[in-house]
Amino acid sequence: MPGVSRWHLVTGDCPPTFTGGVATWVEAVALGLAARGEEVVLYARGGHRHTRPAEERWDVLQPFPVRRLFGFHWNQRQAHITGRMVRRQLAPGDRVLATTWTVAHGLVDPCRRLGVPLVVAAHGSEITRALHEHRRILQEIASWGRFGAVSRFLAELLAGIGVEAAVLPAPVDPRPVGAEVREGLLMVARHTELKGADRALRLGDALGWPVTVIGEGYPTPPLHRLVASLRVPVSFPGRRAAGEVHAAMRRARLLVQLSRAAPDGTGAEGLGLVVLEAMACGTPAAVSPVGGLPEAVGPGLVLPDPDDAESSSSRILAWLAAQDRGAEQRAWLAERHGIARCVDALDRLT
Repeated sequence: MPGVSRWHLVTGDCPPTFTGGVATWVEAVALGLAARGEEVVLYARGGHRHTRPAEERWDVLQPFPVRRLFGFHWNQRQAHITGRMVRRQLAPGDRVLATTWTVAHGLVDPCRRLGVPLVVAAHGSEITRALHEHRRILQEIASWGRFGAVSRFLAELLAGIGVEAAVLPAPVDPRPVGAEVREGLLMVARHTELKGADRALRLGDALGWPVTVIGEGYPTPPLHRLVASLRVPVSFPGRRAAGEVHAAMRRARLLVQLSRAAPDGTGAEGLGLVVLEAMACGTPAAVSPVGGLPEAVGPGLVLPDPDDAESSSSRILAWLAAQDRGAEQRAWLAERHGIARCVDALDRLT
């Protein structure tokens, strides 16, 4: 049984206002640390005035205190905001986990002064965009903090600028599968061009399956025009709570994450946590060959040319017909990932 210590978890994205990969990751890690007896304090960016009631309801339900961070111009000042708030709470013997280097930057000096270990998670766009532009800051953080990357892909990018990073298991455990009849194609992502919703829609049309795209934001006019040209029903239910997303995953025949990189090669998916979330529900997953997605999908299907919907649909049907792909991927997830494995890896970094 590990000794009790105090972990300060510092994040920009946190439920319920934020529901992306970083928010999902930090919630799972915080609950995992608390479950094994660690004292946890979560510092999370607060939303706008209209989101405060939901945040307050979420905060009081957690088995650890949640301290919301507020400040103008968050994107430009997050290191200052987090550093000012967290350094007052630190004491020798504590440990700090920052979910991105952008919040970690303001924590290096106070952690160094007190001898407090600092762990910095590397997730995706904060690494895959403008990596070399920020290399000096990342190297400065690495002079005291230790990096944990959610994929080998990200660890190798960091190694390219002289920053060592351990690869972390994903904090995702298998979930009940359910007995629903599976049908349709599911995508879960924010509405941005790099997420590849257009690819998912064309693929669903080629398969003759209805398509559901769950995620924050609004479909673009070109996406609406594409929908109008398809032969299959398409729904955009918007952002949904985690429980609703997992229920949709259990009903889907296949989840796809067909992301692309920007023309200059930046912006690739760091891992694709939603792929692992689907696999945890026993849902087969197929991905594009970009960034950390092939790592995330494990024995799942990597589509070599996701822009060729006809070829991709043939591959998918043949792959699904061969065996129970959902059970295969769920078993692979259970062997390699999990909240306990992730927490143990973070512990070793301190």
